Amino acid sequence: LVTAHQADSQDVSRLSRLIDAEVTSFRRQLPGSVRLEQGFAQAENVRHRLDHLTRDFVLALLIVSLTLLPLGLRAAGVVMLAIPVSLLIGISFLSVAGFTLNQLAVAGFVISLGLLVDDAIVVIENIARHIEDGMTPLEASFRGAREIGFTVLSISVSLVAVFIPILLMQGIVGRLFREFAVTLSVAILISMVVSLTTTPMMCAKLLKPAHGARHGRLYRATESLFEGILYLYRTSLQAVLRHQPLTLLVFFATMALTVYLYVI
Repeated sequence: LVTAHQADSQDVSRLSRLIDAEVTSFRRQLPGSVRLEQGFAQAENVRHRLDHLTRDFVLALLIVSLTLLPLGLRAAGVVMLAIPVSLLIGISFLSVAGFTLNQLAVAGFVISLGLLVDDAIVVIENIARHIEDGMTPLEASFRGAREIGFTVLSISVSLVAVFIPILLMQGIVGRLFREFAVTLSVAILISMVVSLTTTPMMCAKLLKPAHGARHGRLYRATESLFEGILYLYRTSLQAVLRHQPLTLLVFFATMALTVYLYVI
């Protein structure tokens, strides 16, 4: 069994087969009055969990893609390209750091999907604003990335700081969740770099001024839907701004109710 573990400690399926082979060989050597039965097989549970995580990863990727459609097809495509680039670099870092693509690492990548697109969305919205003001895509990309660079850096550093306590945890729990925290932190930092380099470059090449452009039926149908959502948001925001004291009162009441529910 020790030899089987040393042969391939990173491949659950192969390790499970090697252990089963060793157990079968050991069972043949036992006398007839002794029976060796398998009581618990962790490898099968690990395979099921990895299958569920893979399904959750694909589902999260689909949901993120749908939420990006209000940006437009070109802008959504630019943002979506930041996800595979960040993930591939993150997986490469795991290999260099000596980590494996285990359950916690995959869970970290699933959770980081939403965080990966945040920086790119902030950058691309600022670039699109300058393009709408009449700048060329190249000029808007340079100016938009330069204006929003410090904001993206602050957001990324703040997100990484959340996982510092996990990185500093000791004992078995610390060793167990260290790969999870490292995976998320690396993915966020790589997303920051990609959003300030690759995203502006693709915006300069792919984004086009909307003035005078002809759009198809699908664009007009979705645009009317997005305009309705924007109108609803604008109306609710104006109502909140007109009643600021009431909004603050609701906020503090919500905080007090949260503390009360936590105490009881």
